[in-house]
Amino acid sequence: AIINVGILIISFQRYWKSVYYSAFGLSWLIFLVWFAGDYNESIHFTIALLFNSVFFLIFYATFLAYKLIRKEEFNSSDVVLLLINSFVFYTIGYITLSDHDTGKHLLGAFTLVNAAIHFGVAVLIYRQKTGDQKLMNLMIGLALVFLTITIPVQLDGGWVTLLWVGQACVLFWIGKN
Repeated sequence: AIINVGILIISFQRYWKSVYYSAFGLSWLIFLVWFAGDYNESIHFTIALLFNSVFFLIFYATFLAYKLIRKEEFNSSDVVLLLINSFVFYTIGYITLSDHDTGKHLLGAFTLVNAAIHFGVAVLIYRQKTGDQKLMNLMIGLALVFLTITIPVQLDGGWVTLLWVGQACVLFWIGKN
Protein backbone atom coordinates (compact mmCIF):
# COMPACT_ATOMS: atom_id res chain seq x y z
CA ALA A 1 0.00 0.00 0.00
CA ILE A 2 2.84 2.39 0.83
CA ILE A 3 4.61 1.53 -2.41
CA ASN A 4 1.35 2.12 -4.30
CA VAL A 5 0.97 5.57 -2.78
CA GLY A 6 4.51 6.47 -3.86
CA ILE A 7 4.06 5.04 -7.33
CA LEU A 8 0.76 6.84 -7.82
CA ILE A 9 2.15 10.18 -6.62
CA ILE A 10 5.00 9.86 -9.10
CA SER A 11 2.64 8.78 -11.89
CA PHE A 12 0.44 11.79 -11.17
CA GLN A 13 3.31 14.29 -11.05
CA ARG A 14 5.00 12.95 -14.19
CA TYR A 15 1.70 12.16 -15.89
CA TRP A 16 2.56 8.49 -16.36
CA LYS A 17 -0.87 6.95 -16.75
CA SER A 18 0.61 3.59 -17.71
CA VAL A 19 2.17 3.36 -14.23
CA TYR A 20 -1.25 4.06 -12.69
CA TYR A 21 -2.88 1.36 -14.83
CA SER A 22 -0.13 -1.14 -14.00
CA ALA A 23 -0.30 -0.44 -10.25
CA PHE A 24 -4.09 -0.70 -10.38
CA GLY A 25 -4.16 -4.03 -12.21
CA LEU A 26 -1.30 -5.69 -10.37
CA SER A 27 -2.38 -4.57 -6.90
CA TRP A 28 -5.90 -5.89 -7.30
CA LEU A 29 -4.61 -9.06 -8.97
CA ILE A 30 -2.17 -9.79 -6.12
CA PHE A 31 -4.86 -9.06 -3.55
CA LEU A 32 -7.45 -11.26 -5.30
CA VAL A 33 -5.00 -14.17 -5.65
CA TRP A 34 -4.13 -13.90 -1.95
CA PHE A 35 -7.80 -13.62 -0.98
CA ALA A 36 -8.84 -16.60 -3.09
CA GLY A 37 -5.99 -18.82 -1.94
CA ASP A 38 -4.68 -17.92 1.49
CA TYR A 39 -7.42 -15.92 3.19
CA ASN A 40 -8.45 -17.38 6.54
CA GLU A 41 -11.33 -15.54 8.21
CA SER A 42 -10.16 -16.19 11.76
CA ILE A 43 -6.66 -14.82 11.08
CA HIS A 44 -6.95 -12.34 8.20
CA PHE A 45 -10.35 -10.64 8.70
CA THR A 46 -8.99 -7.24 9.77
CA ILE A 47 -6.10 -7.32 7.31
CA ALA A 48 -8.42 -8.16 4.41
CA LEU A 49 -10.81 -5.32 5.23
CA LEU A 50 -7.96 -2.88 5.80
CA PHE A 51 -6.10 -3.55 2.57
CA ASN A 52 -9.31 -3.82 0.55
CA SER A 53 -10.30 -0.36 1.80
CA VAL A 54 -6.83 1.12 1.37
CA PHE A 55 -6.48 -0.11 -2.23
CA PHE A 56 -9.97 1.13 -3.09
CA LEU A 57 -9.33 4.58 -1.61
CA ILE A 58 -5.88 4.95 -3.17
CA PHE A 59 -7.08 4.14 -6.68
CA TYR A 60 -10.33 6.06 -6.26
CA ALA A 61 -8.48 9.18 -5.09
CA THR A 62 -5.90 8.88 -7.87
CA PHE A 63 -8.62 8.47 -10.48
CA LEU A 64 -10.43 11.54 -9.16
CA ALA A 65 -7.20 13.53 -9.02
CA TYR A 66 -6.58 12.83 -12.71
CA LYS A 67 -10.11 13.91 -13.58
CA LEU A 68 -10.57 16.89 -11.25
CA ILE A 69 -7.09 18.35 -10.80
CA ARG A 70 -5.65 17.55 -14.23
CA LYS A 71 -9.04 18.28 -15.85
CA GLU A 72 -8.85 15.18 -18.01
CA GLU A 73 -11.68 14.31 -20.34
CA PHE A 74 -13.85 11.46 -19.13
CA ASN A 75 -13.98 8.42 -21.46
CA SER A 76 -15.20 4.82 -21.56
CA SER A 77 -11.97 3.30 -20.21
CA ASP A 78 -12.37 5.52 -17.15
CA VAL A 79 -15.85 4.12 -16.60
CA VAL A 80 -14.49 0.57 -16.77
CA LEU A 81 -11.66 1.27 -14.29
CA LEU A 82 -13.94 3.05 -11.87
CA LEU A 83 -16.52 0.26 -12.01
CA ILE A 84 -13.86 -2.45 -11.57
CA ASN A 85 -12.41 -0.61 -8.58
CA SER A 86 -15.81 -0.06 -6.96
CA PHE A 87 -17.21 -3.53 -7.53
CA VAL A 88 -14.02 -5.44 -6.63
CA PHE A 89 -13.93 -3.46 -3.38
CA TYR A 90 -17.60 -4.12 -2.70
CA THR A 91 -17.43 -7.82 -3.60
CA ILE A 92 -14.38 -8.52 -1.44
CA GLY A 93 -15.82 -6.48 1.43
CA TYR A 94 -19.16 -8.27 1.15
CA ILE A 95 -17.56 -11.72 1.12
CA THR A 96 -15.26 -10.83 4.02
CA LEU A 97 -18.11 -9.46 6.15
CA SER A 98 -20.62 -12.18 5.28
CA ASP A 99 -18.26 -14.92 6.53
CA HIS A 100 -17.72 -13.17 9.88
CA ASP A 101 -20.11 -13.59 12.84
CA THR A 102 -20.39 -9.86 13.57
CA GLY A 103 -19.68 -8.71 10.02
CA LYS A 104 -22.74 -10.38 8.54
CA HIS A 105 -24.89 -7.95 10.53
CA LEU A 106 -23.03 -5.00 9.00
CA LEU A 107 -23.58 -5.83 5.32
CA GLY A 108 -26.35 -3.26 4.90
CA ALA A 109 -24.25 -0.56 6.57
CA PHE A 110 -21.26 -1.47 4.38
CA THR A 111 -23.39 -1.18 1.25
CA LEU A 112 -24.88 2.13 2.42
CA VAL A 113 -21.39 3.51 3.15
CA ASN A 114 -20.44 2.66 -0.45
CA ALA A 115 -23.44 4.65 -1.66
CA ALA A 116 -22.50 7.55 0.62
CA ILE A 117 -18.91 7.62 -0.66
CA HIS A 118 -20.03 7.89 -4.28
CA PHE A 119 -22.71 10.43 -3.44
CA GLY A 120 -20.16 12.51 -1.52
CA VAL A 121 -17.87 12.53 -4.54
CA ALA A 122 -20.81 13.57 -6.76
CA VAL A 123 -21.52 16.48 -4.40
CA LEU A 124 -17.83 17.44 -4.47
CA ILE A 125 -17.83 17.44 -8.27
CA TYR A 126 -21.05 19.47 -8.34
CA ARG A 127 -19.67 22.09 -5.93
CA GLN A 128 -16.48 22.39 -7.94
CA LYS A 129 -18.56 23.71 -10.88
CA THR A 130 -15.75 22.81 -13.27
CA GLY A 131 -16.16 19.09 -12.85
CA ASP A 132 -17.19 16.88 -15.71
CA GLN A 133 -20.98 16.39 -15.88
CA LYS A 134 -20.53 12.81 -17.10
CA LEU A 135 -18.33 11.99 -14.12
CA MET A 136 -20.88 13.47 -11.73
CA ASN A 137 -23.66 11.45 -13.39
CA LEU A 138 -21.59 8.26 -13.04
CA MET A 139 -21.00 8.96 -9.34
CA ILE A 140 -24.73 9.57 -8.79
CA GLY A 141 -25.46 6.37 -10.71
CA LEU A 142 -23.06 4.38 -8.52
CA ALA A 143 -24.61 5.91 -5.40
CA LEU A 144 -28.07 4.88 -6.63
CA VAL A 145 -26.88 1.36 -7.47
CA PHE A 146 -25.44 0.85 -4.00
CA LEU A 147 -28.50 2.45 -2.38
CA THR A 148 -30.71 0.07 -4.34
CA ILE A 149 -28.55 -2.92 -3.38
CA THR A 150 -28.68 -1.87 0.29
CA ILE A 151 -32.40 -2.61 0.49
CA PRO A 152 -32.30 -6.38 -0.19
CA VAL A 153 -28.97 -6.77 1.61
CA GLN A 154 -30.42 -5.36 4.82
CA LEU A 155 -34.11 -6.27 4.57
CA ASP A 156 -36.23 -9.08 3.22
CA GLY A 157 -39.77 -9.91 2.26
CA GLY A 158 -42.32 -7.21 1.59
CA TRP A 159 -40.06 -4.41 2.79
CA VAL A 160 -37.82 -4.83 -0.25
CA THR A 161 -40.75 -4.44 -2.63
CA LEU A 162 -42.18 -1.45 -0.76
CA LEU A 163 -38.89 0.39 -0.59
CA TRP A 164 -38.05 -0.31 -4.24
CA VAL A 165 -41.47 1.01 -5.28
CA GLY A 166 -40.86 4.10 -3.14
CA GLN A 167 -37.42 4.56 -4.68
CA ALA A 168 -38.87 4.16 -8.18
CA CYS A 169 -41.51 6.81 -7.43
CA VAL A 170 -38.90 9.25 -6.13
CA LEU A 171 -36.66 8.68 -9.18
CA PHE A 172 -39.63 9.10 -11.51
CA TRP A 173 -40.56 12.36 -9.78
CA ILE A 174 -36.95 13.62 -9.99
CA GLY A 175 -36.75 12.66 -13.67
CA LYS A 176 -40.04 14.35 -14.45
CA ASN A 177 -39.08 17.62 -12.82
